[in-house]
Amino acid sequence: MPRSCWRTRDKRGEPDNNPAIVSRSGSNLGLQSVTVSGATFLNQFLVRDMSYSPASGQSQFALKLFGTYLAVVVVSSVLARGLVSVLGGPLEQSTQLVLPPVFLYSSVLLIVGSAMMHRAVSQVKIERQKPFRQSLVLALIAGTLFVGSQSYGLWYLLKGATPAAHTETGAQGFAFVFAVLHVLHFTVAMMFLVYVMLRSFQDRYDHEYYFGVTVCTWFWHVLGIVWVAILLVFYFVVTKT
Repeated sequence: MPRSCWRTRDKRGEPDNNPAIVSRSGSNLGLQSVTVSGATFLNQFLVRDMSYSPASGQSQFALKLFGTYLAVVVVSSVLARGLVSVLGGPLEQSTQLVLPPVFLYSSVLLIVGSAMMHRAVSQVKIERQKPFRQSLVLALIAGTLFVGSQSYGLWYLLKGATPAAHTETGAQGFAFVFAVLHVLHFTVAMMFLVYVMLRSFQDRYDHEYYFGVTVCTWFWHVLGIVWVAILLVFYFVVTKT
């Protein structure tokens, strides 16, 4: 039955033809439609993406999620420590902002990860599960390397700044704060990516349903755009000081 033909019903279940009620029902039709569609969409995500298995299965998945994310943190930390040991810090401290060279290389990793996430969405749309999962794994690897290299870059910034520079509130300080916030948000994105990747190996996504993959991809793209903006701020500060 078309939505325009909906009517309220009286206690006997028959359509209520009261003109006032019909008019009020028609005026709220748009809001009802949006509410129902939104609730249906959210319910579909919760049912298919989260509440699909018994409690025992959910517990096992939670352990896998925690273990995988812990592995990501450990690997990125070891990488950051290795970069500190091999590359070291700046030769001398300065009140001027020094752009860590590793930031440029980490940007390439971010672009690679973004491309892999885009490929994952395109592959799941045509039901190519193997390349879809491979893309997610490659994106996770790129993201792990990105977090490790960014951690080293932040250490490089702190190591190269004098105590007086630490207290600055100008563009240099804002650029550093934004870089820290970006890394923190990216760690959240990595947790989301780990979740989506593990779900993909449990056949949660197909050509009809890939909402989680799409959201994760756009999250990655937005963080990539933000990082480009932060790099531009860094470049502006370096060239103007």
